[in-house]
Amino acid sequence: MSEIDQPFALRRRFEQLVLPPLLLGLGIFLWSVYAQEKTMSERVYVELERRHLETVIDDALSNDEQLRDLVLESEKYDRRQAELPPDPERDLVRHSALQDYLCVDFILPDGRRLINVSNDSTCEALEEALPVQATMDKRGSLIEDFPRLNVRTVVVPLRVIEQSVEIVAVVAKSTPLVENNHHQSFKLWAFIAFFVLSLAIIVAWLLIRIAQRLINQQVLDLICLRNQISRYVSGGTVRAVMVSDIDGLPSSRSVMTCLFVDVRHFSSYAETADLDDIVTFLNDITSITTSAVAINHGDVDKVVGDGILATFSGKERKVHALQAAVEIVERITSADYARTVGLGVHDGEVVSATIGRGKRRDHTVLGRTVNQASRLCSMAGPGEILAACDTIPSESEFDMYFGPEETVLLRGHTDPLRVRKYTPGAL
Repeated sequence: MSEIDQPFALRRRFEQLVLPPLLLGLGIFLWSVYAQEKTMSERVYVELERRHLETVIDDALSNDEQLRDLVLESEKYDRRQAELPPDPERDLVRHSALQDYLCVDFILPDGRRLINVSNDSTCEALEEALPVQATMDKRGSLIEDFPRLNVRTVVVPLRVIEQSVEIVAVVAKSTPLVENNHHQSFKLWAFIAFFVLSLAIIVAWLLIRIAQRLINQQVLDLICLRNQISRYVSGGTVRAVMVSDIDGLPSSRSVMTCLFVDVRHFSSYAETADLDDIVTFLNDITSITTSAVAINHGDVDKVVGDGILATFSGKERKVHALQAAVEIVERITSADYARTVGLGVHDGEVVSATIGRGKRRDHTVLGRTVNQASRLCSMAGPGEILAACDTIPSESEFDMYFGPEETVLLRGHTDPLRVRKYTPGAL
């Protein structure tokens, strides 16, 4: 059974409706993890540089009183002055902790450079952009590949001299981002989360596949069971069971054409015939009858020994019933069977009801129409069809081949019934 034909395609719905959002969510998760890890790395890098530079400045100021006085009393100097006195600058430049930087600028709050160190020719581009970068977010910022590739420029505010003075530092360094325990923990957590989510999606998909196989097998078993049951009970009973509740099958009234088929003189044949021959004969009769009924859109209600009851519904029910009856008679009488059959056909209102309680029940048709069809079948001779006149449509082929009207009195009924008879070879 293909998944398209399944009554409930669980796997197909999962792959079409659930799996794409899950994969999209996993992709968004990976992108957010990457963005968060990158942001965290940058923040850690900036924070480490800030602490490092604060330590350098504090150390230089503690060892150089002149430079310390210049920082503390910077407002006494002309703000238009481009540079500070050279001696303090040279002292700070010689600080060993600044030798790893390509470009170093320390800027006082009033905009004047406290120190400028250029260990690379590309620092000219840094100096041109310095006024803009120095006014960036006070939380600190990292600009990658500036002033050239593989160089990271940090703009960060420093609090020096016991946190009383702010200096803006702009430094450039060609070193990789530093990873610490927080980075490692974050990456480990992200990897575990990704692994768990991926595993959950794979497990869910596998479970859906297993569930789909079970559903397929259950459906196949139910279809096989229904087909098996349909061979022993009528199609109407199967349909009624499918729509009924647990309390029982519903009863209903409808107009149907009933067809009874019964083997003539079967009791005398059964007394003398071999058991295997009897079974073979009944199987042939039943096969011919059920085939003719099915071809003509009827439904075999029950098979009881050598008797068969079939029903026909719909606008063309009378024509279908008569076609099935004629086909049954012609096929059985033309064959070399030890016995032939008699048929009765009648149309009218019937009651579809469940008979019985407890574990054993039967769903069948009841009513006056069924009883009269049975009586007509009993009165029919070998190879004959007795049909109520109302069952034969006027101006039809059956109106030509059925004999004249007769009035019969059925056993158990007070009102006479007008009937017509069909004999083999009339067509």
